[in-house]
Amino acid sequence: MHTLSTLSVVVSLSVAAAAQSNVGINLFRGNVTLSGVLCGFNCASSTNTGRAAAAIGDTIGIRLLGQDQFPAAVLLGVGPAISCPGVAIPGVGNTLLVDLASLVVVASTGTLTGPARSNCGETANQALFVIPLPPVARGTLVHFQGLVFDAGAPAFTRPIELTI
Repeated sequence: MHTLSTLSVVVSLSVAAAAQSNVGINLFRGNVTLSGVLCGFNCASSTNTGRAAAAIGDTIGIRLLGQDQFPAAVLLGVGPAISCPGVAIPGVGNTLLVDLASLVVVASTGTLTGPARSNCGETANQALFVIPLPPVARGTLVHFQGLVFDAGAPAFTRPIELTI
């Protein structure tokens, strides 16, 4: 419950909900990028949802890209991400594509810091968290979506589906 209240605090910090593109997310394993950096958000594109694969026992890192010195959160759901247009949340740019019925993790960080590592137009990045993949059935699908800030307002990143 604490993690969901953290998400509501992050969401409640905004009054604007324009589409925001200076946001990004990527999955990595050590020095290997699994998904590439997914910048912006475009439900009209068939490639809005990223796809990656990993093996049982791999340790996966999730990097969120957004505005420096603002909080960030990542959501993890089981199964596929929901289809566009997704769920619009007042005050948040872009839409939520994590299936709330399958939401299992919300993790947050105080602020994003550090030099930007991509061309998303963001001003910071943070390896938000690293998780070892549990022993699950081969072919299990999970999805991740970030919540970061862009121009002082919160915005969702594109989702990434990970096949284990």
